[in-house]
Amino acid sequence: MTDDQLYRICAETYYWKPMQGFFSVLTLRAYLGRQLHFDPPVLDLGCSDGLFGGLLSRVHGGFKVDAGFDIDRVTVKRAHSSPVHRRVMQADARDLPFQTGLFSTIFSNGVLCCVPGGVKQPLEEAARVLKPGGLFLFTMPTPSFTKILIMPRLLKALGGSPDHYIDRLNARLHHLNVLDAETLKEQIEKTGLLIENITPFFTPREARVWDLLAQHPVRIFGILRKIPGGAFLSRWPLQKFLQVYFKKESQQADCGYMLITARKPS
Repeated sequence: MTDDQLYRICAETYYWKPMQGFFSVLTLRAYLGRQLHFDPPVLDLGCSDGLFGGLLSRVHGGFKVDAGFDIDRVTVKRAHSSPVHRRVMQADARDLPFQTGLFSTIFSNGVLCCVPGGVKQPLEEAARVLKPGGLFLFTMPTPSFTKILIMPRLLKALGGSPDHYIDRLNARLHHLNVLDAETLKEQIEKTGLLIENITPFFTPREARVWDLLAQHPVRIFGILRKIPGGAFLSRWPLQKFLQVYFKKESQQADCGYMLITARKPS
């Protein structure tokens, strides 16, 4: 898949939410850089509305997701319309309704950071339902996430309260568990999974742009999801913005997110 094709499908999928379209490009580029194979059966752990799973499938040959679940009933209802998810249900990552050793591949996009009580239980459950030799892929924010945003710096310079902004943002994103790579590695290895790779992404330059896209004036794009022709009005401008922005590569330093690749021993 070319870069332009990636920008197009992200703009088509999230035309109503530019911050998510932008972040999806960053996440998918991290996945594509690993040259991964999604061997069936595949589980989408915390599938939300199924949109990201659909994007991930499109950039990796069109694999099918055999099962997806989310704890939120409303998003599960939306995920039922996903063309790549064969089965969707409401469930809790801390107590998966699947038999041991069922899945060859599990992926989870920004979900383990949202689970109350820490990452221990969802990691243990993911390891349990994974087949020997199976692959677990998931993304997590790092402690640098809030440190590299632009709005806290602007607020501090203007005499405002960056802590209040950060608290509200973490609440909005449901960031309950934010761990550094070493701490997360220890938690993963306690489950018996072996880490193959940790890929950092979401650089300071990218974080500044994402933070601006997350502000209330930009969120007015959400209205376009509810009006006829809304996709046409915003899809093309968002695609062009992505094309122009990503012409310049960002330096990989102090990244605010990471993609973890772990495998269950055979």
